[in-house]
Amino acid sequence: ERWRQEAIAKGETAPAWRDLDEPRKESSRDQAREIPIHLRKVDCAIAPLRDWDAKDFTFTDPEIRMLAIAEHERWNRERIADGWRLADVKNVERKETPYLLPWEQLKESYPEIAELDPAFISAMPAILASAGLQIIRTPVE
Repeated sequence: ERWRQEAIAKGETAPAWRDLDEPRKESSRDQAREIPIHLRKVDCAIAPLRDWDAKDFTFTDPEIRMLAIAEHERWNRERIADGWRLADVKNVERKETPYLLPWEQLKESYPEIAELDPAFISAMPAILASAGLQIIRTPVE
């Protein structure tokens, strides 16, 4: 819903959840399932919401970069497993996309697309807070 509202605010078409096809729904579910794995990479975890300011949790710039790269790698794995191939132009019917690149190369070639990953990471605290969860830092052992 966050993505949908942002797209609508930019004047873009953004279907409601009920109108998405099953592959796009599953992609969103896969992204959500990966959140705890991403958080462990920066010594964080998910906990029940106890701090009403939890939506204001912020990652450091190096953490955002690391997690953005990890999220794009997850997206690449998801697409490849679903039969997508690298191509010069995006073609959903043929499962072709120019975005199946390492994140640094994506950032150089398609900066507006690469920005989606850090934007998601930065929005993660608010997304989790809206679901009654928060991000906490865990002690480094």
